[in-house]
Amino acid sequence: MARAKFKLLRFAIFAATLIVCGYILTRRSSTSTSHTAVDTNIEPLDVTKGTSGIPYEDDEDEDEEDDDFVPVVGAGTKDTTAKKNVASLPKTNPNPNPKPKSNGNGKTSAKEEPSFGGKEKATFVALARNSDLWEFADSIRQLEDRFNHRYHYDWVFLNDEEFSEEFKKVTTELVSGKTKYGLIPTEHWSFPPWIDIDKAAAVRQDMKERQIIYGDSISYRHMCRYESGFFFRHPLLDEYDWYWRVDPGINILCDINYDLFKYMKDNNKAYGFTITLPEYMATIPSLWDVTKEFVKENPQYVAEDNLMDWVSDDGGATYNGCHFWSNFEMG
Repeated sequence: MARAKFKLLRFAIFAATLIVCGYILTRRSSTSTSHTAVDTNIEPLDVTKGTSGIPYEDDEDEDEEDDDFVPVVGAGTKDTTAKKNVASLPKTNPNPNPKPKSNGNGKTSAKEEPSFGGKEKATFVALARNSDLWEFADSIRQLEDRFNHRYHYDWVFLNDEEFSEEFKKVTTELVSGKTKYGLIPTEHWSFPPWIDIDKAAAVRQDMKERQIIYGDSISYRHMCRYESGFFFRHPLLDEYDWYWRVDPGINILCDINYDLFKYMKDNNKAYGFTITLPEYMATIPSLWDVTKEFVKENPQYVAEDNLMDWVSDDGGATYNGCHFWSNFEMG
């Protein structure tokens, strides 16, 4: 009986302690609240704004005029659909030179010649097909993010057929400079008149049967010929002194924090490339013999500080197969 009374007393003491603690905590909380200043003038958080205070794009506002929108070459009118579907590029270091207006065909109007400011007269050049659009979109985005959003160099796209409106719209939205679209002349994208068409077809068939890379591809041959001797003759490139070739599907793995075009000029560089590797000798069985014949007949074209020791191990008697890939090149 005594044990039961003791347990009951202990429980009563414990309950009283809890009540007192709860009362003390309640009093402190109410006192702290009564002394806390409340700013009733705080502006409600606007979920349509980012941390910079710039409104995000919203469907309800897409018909309103955007004061920050910069007309793009070849676009003619603002296209809010394309602007929403293509991620906007960084706007750091904006170009101090206003973009010249376009007459709609990719060429700058005569009244407003392009202003290069502190930049070099340079452009990216891309030989493209309409079917390459989304591979090119990825390449463009990488180059813009890694390099060109700082400098706003132009882009020139060349094709042996007319570019689609979709290609023009998407690529124009992605770049920070101007875009220009050119058609390659037929005579630059075909067999020259001195080529024996039947003999060429027979050679392609033989190479196909021997499973030589690009052995039977006509378009690949046209592309190599055009990139080697004709692209820089296109009228769209007349206003530029420098070019940077871009192919679909390339990857730029690090930021480029200096102007490569300016570096080339300041250091008296005429040409730049990144990859050298042995040639597929089966694809060029007669190249070196023809080259030596040309050099013999035209010695005035051979520079004194040439790279013969790089491409030949015996003073030019034979070709060692060393060559550079022009998929990335500047000049």
